[in-house]
Amino acid sequence: MSGVVAWFARNPVAANLLMGLMIAGGLLMGPRIKQEMFPDVELDVVTIAVPYPGASPVEVEEGVCVPVEEALQGLAGIKRIRATPPRTWA
Repeated sequence: MSGVVAWFARNPVAANLLMGLMIAGGLLMGPRIKQEMFPDVELDVVTIAVPYPGASPVEVEEGVCVPVEEALQGLAGIKRIRATPPRTWA
């Protein structure tokens, strides 16, 4: 054993003092931690999922992806729009 762990093994009083300081610090800071039931969170990503059962990828792109992209095009704050039609397993 070498290093910090060995030193604390040889000096159990120091290890107990360090543990006591950490517990006291946690007890002192605990009431100051901000807790909210529903915190305000700004989302950076929005995902839209539109099911279209039985449609081919071309139908999904023309019938869903393109209209959704066009509807989102004029909104402020949109940096990037990415549409991904479903994959077909051939």
